[in-house]
Amino acid sequence: MRTREKKAKLTDILSAYDRLAVAFSGGVDSAFLLAAAHAILGDRVAALTSVGLPHPRRGAREAARLAESIGVVHREVPTDRLNRDAFAENTRDRCYQCKKIMWAEIAAAAAELNLFSLADGVCVDDLNEFRPGLAAGREMGVVSPLADAGLTKQDIRELAKEAGLDNWDRPAEPCLATRVPYGTRLTPERLIMIEQAEDCLIGLGFSPCRVRVHAGMARIEVPEEKIAALSDRAFRQVITTEFKKIGFTHVTADLYGYISGGMDLV
Repeated sequence: MRTREKKAKLTDILSAYDRLAVAFSGGVDSAFLLAAAHAILGDRVAALTSVGLPHPRRGAREAARLAESIGVVHREVPTDRLNRDAFAENTRDRCYQCKKIMWAEIAAAAAELNLFSLADGVCVDDLNEFRPGLAAGREMGVVSPLADAGLTKQDIRELAKEAGLDNWDRPAEPCLATRVPYGTRLTPERLIMIEQAEDCLIGLGFSPCRVRVHAGMARIEVPEEKIAALSDRAFRQVITTEFKKIGFTHVTADLYGYISGGMDLV
């Protein structure tokens, strides 16, 4: 099926809803879904963004900016995940536990807006990755219009660019918990260290990037073509100085480079 046919199918899917709440991270997938839903449903669609750790604050800022530019009602939904052992213990099913809590919080916020249909930005490519959290969404009755329309990430980026969304090429931004090995407890202190370290790298031009943590060590992942720049003396001094201020005892660069979902390969 061609991209145009998939877009037409998405229109048919969204048209079937009277009112819709979109879980909005500020990433390209959920932004395109939100814009497409708004074009069809108008003020009968709203964006709900889960905020607070384990989400980086830069993501919440981007979500608020994009929602305003699209012209939709936007609500931030504070999360309590780090106070729930099922999530904080960081077991292999962490993603499932995470989404189970998140969807309950979003559903409650959506109900206050008289919105009882919940949608996520899951696309076809996501169905082929290790994503235990998808099951939690299905259990809550969450729909995935992009996946149902057969849209891939490449399709979505092309359509988002065509629609004038300025985040069409934004790198993926999963929650900070994905930087911590399974079995290592998730704490506010640890996640804040990761967020500050990644903000430092992004400020230096290393985006996308990940800072994976192993005890007190920071393992930096950047795209392969930027690995050499990490060893530049000026960059190296800034990075090591800032990371040690943040609280890391050792700072390393992963020579494999940036790998999405890298912790799941360990």
